[in-house]
This record gives sequence, structure tokens and C-alpha cells, in this order.
Amino acid sequence: MKSDLSSAFLFCGIYLGVLFITSSLIPLNAWTAALPGALSTTVCLILAALASRIMPAQMGSFRPLSAAFIGLFLFAAQSRMTEPLPGFLREPVDLPGAFFSMVLLGPLCEEAFFRGLLLDRFGGNARAVVLQAVFFAVSHFSLAGLPFAFTGGLLLGFIAISTRGILSAFVAHATLNAIVISQRILWPETIPLWIIALCFACGLFGIWRFRKA
Repeated sequence: MKSDLSSAFLFCGIYLGVLFITSSLIPLNAWTAALPGALSTTVCLILAALASRIMPAQMGSFRPLSAAFIGLFLFAAQSRMTEPLPGFLREPVDLPGAFFSMVLLGPLCEEAFFRGLLLDRFGGNARAVVLQAVFFAVSHFSLAGLPFAFTGGLLLGFIAISTRGILSAFVAHATLNAIVISQRILWPETIPLWIIALCFACGLFGIWRFRKA
């Protein structure tokens, strides 16, 4: 797969610019949290289509169980790396809105842009995985959350190139966000260490399964 660095960096700039502007203009709550990312992704995909540089839609091979296990691994990592929760998750949670934004719309749009368009434009190789993970981390606009977002971007990129598509990466991303939302109900104070250990073990098994495949 041939890389196109100039268009990749251009799309990154457009995405981050639209994301910053829309995040400033749209009042963010459980229902609207994913709208800035959705609008940024839509703008970039339209521009890519107009420039005839958009890759064909690729869902890739579907390995939902292994992908979900990696989502569990990311949740365990998040609990250890003190990734800050969005404000609307630190308040009484509007569960339908939070699941719509963080489990469906948000992961779908982020996977379409970062592990779809951007990974393809960067060349679909190991360097591309690292570069898209860097921009994925930056797009969260949180210094405290950079290490976790970068780690998550690497693992999701690994899934995308292993399956040659974004569907399994979406499952992992959605699993992570679903448990993050649910933790306020399941473990309102402290996540038990055995839960964290189990999630790490499941995640390592999921990674092994992808490498084996």
C-alpha cells in the first residue's frame, strides 16, 4: 500500500481544526459528545471523496471476541493510567445518550477516520500505525490522557492492519467505552484488582489471537 504523507497530514490538520472549532461551539453533554468528531470525520471523508483519494470501504475480517478482549485490556490500562473521564461521565450519567455517543457514534467515526482513511493514507504499515496513534492521542486535547490515548491508538491500529479493515477495531473501541460508562454503576468507587487482572489477561489472549492469525 503506497503512502501519501502530504494528504495524510492535510487531513489531520483539517480534522483537528474542525474538531477544535465544533467542540468550542457545541454544548457538550451525553448526547452531543461525539458530534464534533462525527462532523470532523464527515468533512474529511467528503473532501477525500472529492479528491478521489478515499479508500474503498473495508470492514475487514470480523473477530469480535478477540477484539472485545482487547477492549477489556484497554479498560484495564485506562484504570491504571488515570485517563480522565469526560465531565458528563463524572456527573449522574444519561445512559442512553452516553451509549449513543461513546459506544456507537464516537467509535464508528474515529475508526473510520483514524484506522480507515488516515491509516490508509500513511501507508497501512507499522509506521502508519504509530503516526495515526499520535494524531489520535492529540485529537483528545488532554495532556493527562495522552499516554492512554496513544496506547489505545496503537492497539486499535494493530487490529485494523491485522484484519485489513475497521470492523474489529470498532468492536474493541466500543467495548472499551461501554465498560467505561458502565463502571460508574458496576464499581462506583474502586474497581476491584481481580477485575483489572482479568481484563489484562483477556486482552493479552486477544492480542495473541490476532498475532496468531
